[in-house]
Amino acid sequence: MHITIDCRYESCSGIGRCIREIVSRLLDYKEHKFTLIMPVNPNAEFQKKCQGRAELVYSVAKMYSLQAQLELPRIIPECDLFWAMHYDAPLLPLKARKKMVTIHDVCHLALTDEFSALKRLYAKVMLKAVGSRYDQIITVSDFSRREIEKFVNPKAAIDVIYNGITKIDTPKQFKTDYPYLLCVGNVKPHKNIVRLLEAYTAYRKQTDTPLKLLIVGQADGFLTGINNLGEILTAQELKDNCVFTGFVDDETLAGLYKNATAFIFPSLYEGFGLPPLEAMSYGTPVIASDAASLPEVMGDAALYVNPYNTAEITEAMIKVTTDEAIKEVFIAKGQEQCRKYSWDNTAKKIMERMEEVNVGE
Repeated sequence: MHITIDCRYESCSGIGRCIREIVSRLLDYKEHKFTLIMPVNPNAEFQKKCQGRAELVYSVAKMYSLQAQLELPRIIPECDLFWAMHYDAPLLPLKARKKMVTIHDVCHLALTDEFSALKRLYAKVMLKAVGSRYDQIITVSDFSRREIEKFVNPKAAIDVIYNGITKIDTPKQFKTDYPYLLCVGNVKPHKNIVRLLEAYTAYRKQTDTPLKLLIVGQADGFLTGINNLGEILTAQELKDNCVFTGFVDDETLAGLYKNATAFIFPSLYEGFGLPPLEAMSYGTPVIASDAASLPEVMGDAALYVNPYNTAEITEAMIKVTTDEAIKEVFIAKGQEQCRKYSWDNTAKKIMERMEEVNVGE
């Protein structure tokens, strides 16, 4: 079988992690031929892993653009199966006999207050189109499956295949000389960073804590970001105690997970939620939102909070950092829970589904 995979988003955060981990494993199925559609400036390590194992074709078009819609049908070769790993998939006819798409979530349709009318319209048009024109939809949780059914109502069949966990054997030490609480997430509103900052401010007032708050991810540069973040940090006197690390590589992120006193993930909407599971794998207790897919994915291994209730988030911080027994319970549960997720298993199930779609009518 000749399989073409759209890897244009391989350098993005969550989707990129999925692309890099799954595709590098699919290429081990040497009985199949692979073509990968890559961005012009791909992740060097990922590109190196793929060279010699697949034909690499480079896309010059901007993501989410009409140019991409015109370019992709031209550069995607004749093949048995085309797999788009994001809903921003080609809609014009392709030289592919079958087409499969992964839809991680439908946040653009569910979170109406966060995105502009134009962005919501684009997502709606694209999701409806791929739902009717593609042969198979893959998603990452039962929560996302229900959301796709609710907002898209696709003709294509939907399969749930969970993501895996990336654990680095040799974490790098992030240069800190202080203990810290950790959050991984950019400043898009649904990541709920503002309420996290409010809860942390209350936590500092209620405890004599030496713990700083480290937030891994971009603090600016998003069209849907928090425009007044600097004012919030100043008003709440957090500039000396809250650190935005910006982008860090996987090895450094592993070190941050491993050395954190606790991990906090107050997100309002997640299709899966990789960071809290990754934190668990390094023996770090997790405080997480009880929203969206997170309870499904993490089971009873996290201390759940209402993400809209800052007092509840503060209380959870106090529990995990002052009660050693509670902390140890969630460390143990977390390490057990994260063993349920494997990228090898994810890739195996993806390949099985590809083979079924290929032989289907």
